[in-house]
Amino acid sequence: MANSLSVVGGGDIYEFDADAPSLLQVRVSNLTTGAGVPRHRVGFYIPGYQRGVSPSLARADGPVDGAGPTQGVDTDDYGYAAVRIVAGSSRDPVRLNIVIDGGRNGNELISLPLQPKDGELARRVVRLLKVKGDRQLLTTGGGAFDALQVKALDSGGRPVPGARVRFSVSPGTGTTLGAVSPANGDGLVVAPLLAGRTPGHVSVTAVCGLAAAVVFELELAPPPASLELVAWPQTASIVRGGTATCYAQLRTRNSMQGWAFASGQARAKGACLSLSPPEPERFSDTAGILQPVTQVRASRDAELGACSIEFQVELGGVPLVATVHLVVVAN
Repeated sequence: MANSLSVVGGGDIYEFDADAPSLLQVRVSNLTTGAGVPRHRVGFYIPGYQRGVSPSLARADGPVDGAGPTQGVDTDDYGYAAVRIVAGSSRDPVRLNIVIDGGRNGNELISLPLQPKDGELARRVVRLLKVKGDRQLLTTGGGAFDALQVKALDSGGRPVPGARVRFSVSPGTGTTLGAVSPANGDGLVVAPLLAGRTPGHVSVTAVCGLAAAVVFELELAPPPASLELVAWPQTASIVRGGTATCYAQLRTRNSMQGWAFASGQARAKGACLSLSPPEPERFSDTAGILQPVTQVRASRDAELGACSIEFQVELGGVPLVATVHLVVVAN
């Protein structure tokens, strides 16, 4: 028997409301008679499916969020089968493949582009506010980044509970999103982010309704054993009352590849030295240089002899240390 597969009421693209599950119905019919084929298995799957990245699938008679990568549904007595489509957390394009066996000269496979549309709640959102998660540094093998957080707000600055914010992760590192729930009562949306295995820069873009997109910038660095903290000058003289400029860079070992968003410290080893700015906290820039740059001043009555500036960055519980060795000399 030659069978044909068709999407009921469908066009070239399946658009659906992102705010709620949508019922997608297909029909298996006899290619010769046009009659529906009962109790025929229809497979639904998304190539390269990753939970939370692609829209998820759930059987029409099952829970809407209990989906796996493939669903098999039998047609009813009239040849119809259906699944619910639930918008995932990504705005990346995706296709749903629908397939039947034993088609023979019929339409056995449909590759259907899925396009979530902003629902009523999303259309109320005019502003996305970054709350947490921007400018992170993680090393490969470190598991997950801290979850990204945004707030969905309307024109009056009020939260929009239930709005779905959609995220897109830049390719290259293998970093993926986890499942993202709609905004809570405070308009807060939390997006889990699982780190990939390839070092590199990661950008995550969040969009919703009429709001301008917001972008989270993150870094995925190699493991700590492949990194080093270097400081310069390695050695230098400083006169009483004089100043010196010291730098430190977090980079891949034996490479000039620097890593941004590291949190570090600079400390003077010796009471005769003072730092500017005086606060120890430093953060690496896009070149991996700890900022602000450290200015060292020796007091006018400083003891002559050796002293030092120590820089430290801790990654994955592993401290990386670099030292500038100074010698205080007479004017």
